Amino acid sequence: MKRWILALIVSLTFSGNSFSQTKMEDILRISWDTNTDYVKGLFPNKSFADRDVLNFHGFTFNDDVDSYHFEVGFLFSSDNKLIGKVLSQKKDNPEYFDRIYKYLREILFAKFGNNTSVGTFAGMEVSSWKLSTGEKVLLTNNGKSILLTILKN
Repeated sequence: MKRWILALIVSLTFSGNSFSQTKMEDILRISWDTNTDYVKGLFPNKSFADRDVLNFHGFTFNDDVDSYHFEVGFLFSSDNKLIGKVLSQKKDNPEYFDRIYKYLREILFAKFGNNTSVGTFAGMEVSSWKLSTGEKVLLTNNGKSILLTILKN
């Protein structure tokens, strides 16, 4: 439960700047055994906004991921190891917003399967997966923003 609360705090804290085209699969594939410099090197020519959340450090940037605009963020432990990946999208166009949410759900169900918990929490629609690898995946939609958070255990 603490990890889910951390995931929500991390997700709600992220916001940033810059544009390009990235593939969702590329973000999902980034190894957990990486550090800040390595991950930033995967996204050249981005304008990174540094973020500190509790005892963790991270950064965000804006990017087009599979043709949808997101704020992309990464979170690192105190020993500079990747522990979280975050994508967020604020509602600006209701039709576009609904398409993004449907798109993310399709990607996540295809990638992580149907073994998920789906429900509501604090007025948000929440889908969560706890993977055998120890990763936790959380997709939330509160009608104003969509947050995808993936945490290493």
